[in-house]
This record gives sequence, C-alpha cells and structure tokens, in this order.
Amino acid sequence: ATAPHPGTFRPPRTPQARPLSPHTHRAPCAPRVAFGWPAVELLLLLTGRRRMVMHHACIMGHALMQVHIHSLIYPRTTILDMTIGAALYFAAQGQGSVEAPDGTRRAYTSAARLLLSGAGADEQLGGYGRHRSRYMHGGWAALDAELDADLYGTWRRNAGRDDRVVSDSGRELRTPFLDGSVIGVLCRLPVSVVCQPQLPAGHGDKRLLRAVAERLGLRATARLAKRAIQFGSRSSKALFPIG
Repeated sequence: ATAPHPGTFRPPRTPQARPLSPHTHRAPCAPRVAFGWPAVELLLLLTGRRRMVMHHACIMGHALMQVHIHSLIYPRTTILDMTIGAALYFAAQGQGSVEAPDGTRRAYTSAARLLLSGAGADEQLGGYGRHRSRYMHGGWAALDAELDADLYGTWRRNAGRDDRVVSDSGRELRTPFLDGSVIGVLCRLPVSVVCQPQLPAGHGDKRLLRAVAERLGLRATARLAKRAIQFGSRSSKALFPIG
C-alpha cells in the first residue's frame, strides 16, 4: 500500500486549541505540576549522581515539525499515536535547562545515549481503566486474558513507533518492563499479585509496581494516579491541522 503524505494528518480542532500568540497567558503546565513530587523524590535518591533536565517544548505553530513527527510514527497514524510520538520526540532530544548552584537555570543538552521508557508496565500490571472494567464484568480469568492480549500486541501498537521516534534524535530506546526476564517473572505471578482492580485508581492498578516504588523511597510517586504521556505532557492539546 502507498503511504499517505504526512500532510494528510488532520487532528480535530476546536476554538480552544488554536495556536497561542507569544503574548497569550499560559496556565502552569500540567506535567510540571504533577512533576513536583516525583522530581523531588528522585533528586533526593540520586543526589550528586544525576541531573534533572526540565524541557519546555512548544509545537504550536510548527507545521513542519508535526509533518516530520508524523513521518516517524508511520504507519501508526492515529491522533493517539501522533500525540504520544510528539511527547517522545521532544523527550528524546534531551534539550532543556538545569538548575545552577546559585538557583538560576541554564540551557543544557543531555549527553545520554539511552532513553528509558515505561512501555509495557500498564499492559502487564493492569494499568488501564479498561482492565478494571474487564475484571468487574468477567473476573480474574477475563482480566488475565486481557493482559495477555495487551502484552502480545505491544510490538504492533507501540514498539516500532517509539523506537523510530527516539532513534531520530540519535538515542536508543530501552524498555525495562519488556525485558525478557521481567516478562517471565510477571507472567508466572498470579494476576491478583500484580494488580488489585477492586481498589480505587491510584491504588489497585499496577499494585506490585507501586509497592516496589514505595520500598525504594518513592512514596508520594507510588500513590499518584496514572496519567497518560499525551495528557501529562499536554501534547494532546498542542497539535493542530497541517497540510
């Protein structure tokens, strides 16, 4: 089949989604608000060993950039794929700012060659809302089958798309949750150990991972409700029709 021209991407547009002028007031970015406790906890654990790079990207008004991202995610060309691809694209660039000893911020580009992704955690640990629905309507057996289907479909839905987007910046994508040994361990555990869908969101989903995070000292982070990358980064609100 012939690939469609990247300019054919047409996400829906509402009056609220219009590109903002440089003088338009912007509300505080959602990921930066949610970024607070995880950033604090990570910095406390990694003091003196790692830098926390803050990256503020603006895709609004950059049609050519959107065309390029769209060409990278092909053949996964849905609006969902585009918004996820945009968030990963800017993360992979590694450009942003770091805090200097005097409290000011200075421009910084990461020299890291690897980008770690949490892909595969939701699929194996019951992180999606539909997993709770599946359990409520079919019990543990139905949820187990749903998790299996999600895991086996990851390569088709996510893996190729994410790898192409990250590789475009000269970095290599690593997915620890899709490591063979991790998959092997999780597949041998009862579903009731990895998640507890009868509990509220932010508690029962990815229950096992939350327990590990809390033991490592990420206590506040372990209690946060899931927020998809396209909503946490607000890439879902930054795209507009191109072509």
